Amino acid sequence: MPSSSNNNKLAVIDWKAPTCEPGKSRSNCRRNPNCFTNLGEKFWFNTIKESFWVKEEDPETERKIENGHVGLKNLGATCYVNTFLQLWFTNKPLRSAVYRWHNDIPPTEIVNEGEEGASKTITLSFGDDSTKAICGNLQFLFSLLQYSDRRYVDPSPFLESLGIEPNEQQDAQEFNKLFISLLDSSLLAQGINIIDQQFGGTYCYRTKCQHCQAVSDRPSTFYELDLNIKGHSTLHKCLKDFLKDEVLDGDNQYFCCHCQCKRDATRKIVLQKLPKTLNLQLLRFVFDRQTFTKKKLNNSVSFPDTLDMNDYVELENKEDGIYKLNAVLIHRGLSANSGHYIAHIWDEEQGVWSRFNDEEVEEMKSKTLELGKEDDLEGIENKKEKKEKKSEKEPGHQSKNSYMSCTLKMVKKALPRSTHRKTCWKSLLRTTVFSTNGWILSKVKGTKNYP
Repeated sequence: MPSSSNNNKLAVIDWKAPTCEPGKSRSNCRRNPNCFTNLGEKFWFNTIKESFWVKEEDPETERKIENGHVGLKNLGATCYVNTFLQLWFTNKPLRSAVYRWHNDIPPTEIVNEGEEGASKTITLSFGDDSTKAICGNLQFLFSLLQYSDRRYVDPSPFLESLGIEPNEQQDAQEFNKLFISLLDSSLLAQGINIIDQQFGGTYCYRTKCQHCQAVSDRPSTFYELDLNIKGHSTLHKCLKDFLKDEVLDGDNQYFCCHCQCKRDATRKIVLQKLPKTLNLQLLRFVFDRQTFTKKKLNNSVSFPDTLDMNDYVELENKEDGIYKLNAVLIHRGLSANSGHYIAHIWDEEQGVWSRFNDEEVEEMKSKTLELGKEDDLEGIENKKEKKEKKSEKEPGHQSKNSYMSCTLKMVKKALPRSTHRKTCWKSLLRTTVFSTNGWILSKVKGTKNYP
């Protein structure tokens, strides 16, 4: 006979009860073992500690390989930001300029110990000044990418300073333009003119009246060239299309200052000065006027290892027009509204190409750029497609997913190995990064203390 005491209640279970039909019951039937409604909901609705998902038993898996690159954590849909961060970081003059930026008031160091084995992280707080927060967090992130012993680091503070929503994928090319403009104004405030020195070029819009033959030039500066790829299979064809004559007639006639009326005219872009680093934006994402949506152009475009720009601009020194391929940014996916961004960047010190895919950084075995794998999304390339590619192969590298082709550097002597550890670093940055390194090393038996 069961006791009436609260501590000795017996639950009556009906083992012969029928299985509950889905949707008829809102809660789990305690006495029916055949009821699966809301089974396990208490576990999922309760707060789940980070340590449930992160159980790092071997600290070596969190440590980067010797002489390897540090990756960046993908926070949801931030792969497009990560590719540009790696691209900016590998540009040594830009990195050096970011290190030269200084803050009069030292930032506050915030240590996050983590929970039950979760990684220790350190962030810097720069107060309410958004400009200082952006430059300061970028400087700290560059420091981590250069000197951290971790396999990858978290860019959350930098993204938060920009107000970027991690789960929303933005237009990658537009983000690059807006951020470079923002960084330029921030660095110029301290007399650092690296953006114009490194990326700035000039061209003019040359308009010629078809009636009086008068020519007028309107100068303009650029940090990248936006190239139309529709109907073009090579980079040279894209450049020729960019510089071709545009006819101004009908409703689009040009007002001639000499004729003092509207006339038919031609207009073209004339390159005048080329930058040290030439960024070529391939307009792979275009607006479809029929559907009023953005779509991706998936046609293949080839580009060479060495680009001779002397065919497109008159330069006193012909060597100033020779550029070497340094990076290719890739968008994997068929749609403009989804997909994944990665970067292939040339490692000048190691003499190899590296593939930056968020947390994973892979050193390519071949010394030549391999983009064919990025075009084959399913892992198996169609045999007919492969045969057509082989017969129509253009010289150079081919890709139907490259959207920035890509950073091209002037061919000169290799820059000396960076010495920022001794000259450009603030003591707080040095201490902070070394502190995070020491946390990893302390977990690995037999390692020496970090200096």
